[in-house]
Amino acid sequence: MTALSNLISAAVAARMTPEFIEKEVDARVDKLIVESVDRALRSYSDTGKLIEKAVEDALRVNSIDLPAYGEIVAAMLKAQIERRVAPLVAERLAADYIIDHDAEGRQMTKTAQVAKCGNSVCPPLAEALVRANMVAEIGEREPVAA
Repeated sequence: MTALSNLISAAVAARMTPEFIEKEVDARVDKLIVESVDRALRSYSDTGKLIEKAVEDALRVNSIDLPAYGEIVAAMLKAQIERRVAPLVAERLAADYIIDHDAEGRQMTKTAQVAKCGNSVCPPLAEALVRANMVAEIGEREPVAA
C-alpha cells in the first residue's frame, strides 16, 4: 500500500506546478462565470424577466395601420408600373405629343400628365380603329400595321 501512496504522491507533486495550478484556477473561474451568467439570465431569474420585458416592450405593436400599408404597396407598384410602361408609351406617342404643359403653357402635375396619357391613343392605333369601324365610308378594309 505504501508503494501506491508513493506513486500517487509523486504524480500529484509532478502536476502541482504553479503553471498547472494557474491554468486550473483560470478554467474554474471561467466556468464559474459562465454558470453565473447563465443562472442570472434564465427566464425565471429577475434579470431574465427584465430582459424579456424589455424585448417585449421593444417589439410591441400598438396598432397596425393597414390602409397606410396598402398605400405604401400601391405606391411601390405604381412606381414599378410607371418605370416599365413609360418607355413603351413614349415609343408609341407621336414625337410632337406635348404632355408636360397645357395649351396655355402652364406646367401640368404628374397626375394630370398621367391622365392625359391615359386618354391618348397613339396614331397607328387610332388609324387602325377608324379604318376598322368606317369601312362603308372609306371603302374596303385595308390591312394596316398597328
